[in-house]
Amino acid sequence: MKRSKLIALTLAVLLALAIVPAAWAHSFVDHCTPEIGSTLTQPPAELRCTFTEGIDLKQTRFSVIDARANTVDNGDLKADPNDNKGLSIILTLNTARITGGVYTVRWQTVSADGDPTDGQFQFSVNAQPVPTITLVSPDETSMFDQDPSDVPVTVKVANFALGQGGRRWQVYLDDNLVAQVTGGSATTTLKGIKKGVYALKVALATDDNTIVATAGTALSIGPMAAPAARPVPANTAPSTAPSTLPKTGADIFGWLLPGIAFALVVFGALTIGLGRVVRRAK
Repeated sequence: MKRSKLIALTLAVLLALAIVPAAWAHSFVDHCTPEIGSTLTQPPAELRCTFTEGIDLKQTRFSVIDARANTVDNGDLKADPNDNKGLSIILTLNTARITGGVYTVRWQTVSADGDPTDGQFQFSVNAQPVPTITLVSPDETSMFDQDPSDVPVTVKVANFALGQGGRRWQVYLDDNLVAQVTGGSATTTLKGIKKGVYALKVALATDDNTIVATAGTALSIGPMAAPAARPVPANTAPSTAPSTLPKTGADIFGWLLPGIAFALVVFGALTIGLGRVVRRAK
């Protein structure tokens, strides 16, 4: 009897393990053309996407919108005739409306198992990369103990042509402009900065003085003052009391006796339970 119950339990577990993956086999977008997150130089004529599992085309929706939420697709979603598995769709796009920028694809569908799924992704056309500036040095750990100090400043710039067309980077201390680097160099030095704590900021500026990216850190100049020692009254004697006191007999018996009683209770319960198991086994 016990063996048959064990076999039945094993079969039930195996059946459950076989059912679980099928229950989670929802359909999601696997890949697309244009590629998800890609940047194109020309407007694409169509969008093609392939799902991970079969879908119900009648309950599938796709839309492509621009940054102002204007629709740029033709609303003619259909199945890809070259896909015999029924996993792919085609949606043609209105290239006259795709003038450049970031475009968002929103989709929703119903999987073959009847479960709905949805999501979105983006691609871009003739989108300009975003300029960035990173402050390499100094940082919050930099030490300038002299008063005044010369402070070397180094930046890392991406997607911004330094020195071309009036493009430059600037250095600010507490929002006061203290340096402008108009050439292609990524390093400059601030001369004779006096003692104090400053908010140092670097910024990328265009020829019309538009700030397109910033970065910053805290800057400390001058020696740090040592903490003052706390005065000790002349009539105060040092304490000779030990940091810990020895345990007394009362302290030991205060926790030992309840511990022994608890152990005896647990041992008795285990003995009774074991005896019942042995009797049932016989």
